[in-house]
Amino acid sequence: MSYIQLKRRNWHCRIVIPKDVRAAFKGRAEFTKSLGTTSEREAQRLAAPYVAEWLRQISDARKSLQSVILMQFDDRAVHQTQDGFEVRTLDGSVILKRSARQGLDREVAKKWFETEWAAHFSQVWTDGVDNGKNRERLDPNKVRNGIVSHFEQFRPALSSRPSFIRECISVLNQYVKFDDNRIEMDSIFPDESVMIISNAKKYDLLNQIFISDAIEQYFSGPAKVKQKTETLFRARTRSFMDFLSRDKPIQSISRSDVENFRSHLLASPSGRNPDAQLSKSTVNSYVNSIRAVLGPACSSLSIDNPFSGLRALKSDQFGDSDYRSFTNEEIRKIFGDGFGLIRSKPSTRPSDFWVPLALLLHGSRLNEWAQAKRSQFVKDDDIWTFQISGYLKTKSSLRTIPLHSSMIELGFLDFLDRVSSERIFPECLETDTGQFSAALSKRLNRAIDAAGIGGGQKVVHSYRHTWLTKAREALVPTDWQNVIVGHKNSGEGPDYGSYPMKNKQKFLESTDFPLDLKRLKSVADKFLSQA
Repeated sequence: MSYIQLKRRNWHCRIVIPKDVRAAFKGRAEFTKSLGTTSEREAQRLAAPYVAEWLRQISDARKSLQSVILMQFDDRAVHQTQDGFEVRTLDGSVILKRSARQGLDREVAKKWFETEWAAHFSQVWTDGVDNGKNRERLDPNKVRNGIVSHFEQFRPALSSRPSFIRECISVLNQYVKFDDNRIEMDSIFPDESVMIISNAKKYDLLNQIFISDAIEQYFSGPAKVKQKTETLFRARTRSFMDFLSRDKPIQSISRSDVENFRSHLLASPSGRNPDAQLSKSTVNSYVNSIRAVLGPACSSLSIDNPFSGLRALKSDQFGDSDYRSFTNEEIRKIFGDGFGLIRSKPSTRPSDFWVPLALLLHGSRLNEWAQAKRSQFVKDDDIWTFQISGYLKTKSSLRTIPLHSSMIELGFLDFLDRVSSERIFPECLETDTGQFSAALSKRLNRAIDAAGIGGGQKVVHSYRHTWLTKAREALVPTDWQNVIVGHKNSGEGPDYGSYPMKNKQKFLESTDFPLDLKRLKSVADKFLSQA
């Protein structure tokens, strides 16, 4: 079979990708390459290596697609392949690969939590904080039996029993509000705790990856970065090595090493202004860069990234209380002709349209909507509501609020019906710290800047301030404001009893925003047509 063809006096190499494997190539129908020659004989010679490589990729893709589905998540599935495991979206795109040795401990642990404990934590705080500590307390036997059961069920996908136990307990404790209720591994699995310690020591001696090795592993991997970014990441990671005074194995990096390094950065002079210190946002960038560089090496060793779970420092420049509300004129600019556009082109991400509207109309926090699932939108006393749960800032953040009528009028319920995944904004990816809004926050802030609203005090969080300002203008009582936005009421009295949903709806709808719903509906229809 000939894989070359003449186009405009120039020979090209071309091969059609079979339909059964196109999902592995994001729907691509063919491989093609200009050979830069007018000679047919030369074209055949030049085409040979391209054809061999393409056929290999097609063969590998077919082997990969001929896999067994081990488990199904809301919007993705875990497949067991000949070489290990792959996490794929519903359209077949591979978003994560793990070798058989690495296993999928973290992914299966999250599935275990969703199956056995998500409902428990969703119910703990629905009736207020009274006796919340007792209701939150976990049954150690149920925890142990559930972990053992899931280990036996998904054993082919797991690296080891101790590692899986550790991941399950880690996921579980993320949702525990009271420290006294945290589950300790050695209390319910004493044998495995000892095994982890002894195995870790043995593993460190046999398989050491130094920081310098991790740097090269990161930049030789499939993820390509710009030269400027590579230079920056290398310099920041080497600054960590300089702080440690040696090229240390990443298995031996402790949390105190990381925290001391961050403290060292906070006391370091700024490059632009030697009389000033590095800003907290710059220090956060250092931490994020080094965490990314060490990531592949940590995954290959099946160990926790020492920079993961380190909470970002909050900037001293502007705190939550320093941000300012948007004026009516600024609201008109933000939701005007440029709304729903990214650099003058229509956005393809539904979160760019729905989330800023939701923040303005409900006074919610960004991460509450970025991680929202379809199952959280239900009717209560004939009122559509949003049951806010998941990774939240405080106990009072766990609440149920009415869905604003303007959202319904613009077609939000139709959007929910058309979403194919459980999470309604799957483009908002989860970070190591349980945040789903990192990239979305940057886009929404750029949209605010594009509307001509400058200054560090007018940001995404200003939507929340704007709602509270409008609520005060409408004379909404303070305790009702707090219940809607998820602030803690002062004193015990406001926390007693319940807050009827009809009253919440009345106060929510009493706020007045200068939105052109007719124009916004035309933009919403475009997003619905893409869903």
